[in-house]
Amino acid sequence: MSQPSDDELMQRLAQGDQRAFAELFERHAGKILGYACRLVGDQARAEDVSQDVWFRIVKTAPSYQGSGHFIAWAFTLTRNRALNSIRDAKKLDEALAGGSGDELVDLPDRDDLEEKIMKLAEVERVKNAIDKLPEVQRVALVSWLTEDLSYDELAAQLGTSVPAVKSLLFRARRSLEQALGAKR
Repeated sequence: MSQPSDDELMQRLAQGDQRAFAELFERHAGKILGYACRLVGDQARAEDVSQDVWFRIVKTAPSYQGSGHFIAWAFTLTRNRALNSIRDAKKLDEALAGGSGDELVDLPDRDDLEEKIMKLAEVERVKNAIDKLPEVQRVALVSWLTEDLSYDELAAQLGTSVPAVKSLLFRARRSLEQALGAKR
């Protein structure tokens, strides 16, 4: 007897089947937590992100439109929640760093500051270009880059074939090259 697909498990979860949730969780909890950890860079925050993602999966199960790409959808949820967590932490850090204004400030050298700003601007430019990729290309590319997966592993994770993964990655790279103005 074959195992139910992720989409079938989501349908069962929408009907209140707790075993379906347990099976989905067993299949994908490690991937989601690992992805969240790579995005936020902190185990405790990654666990919070992962927990939020699983809560959202349960909450949206009734409206989930299965297309055979559950893990890609779950990674998108993870990415969005991780980015929100990063933004929230940055806002908190900025608020805490406000201080009284009486502190001495160690100003960096002008050339160092300009170099850092240029690097940050380039990183932000690449992130923005990646964010604009079609969802399935973006998830495939980010997963491939951050999880050090083989094509076979990525295909299994995305529920597709190896040639489809290679095509997704090729199209993602080409789109990035065009967006960033890279010469071929």
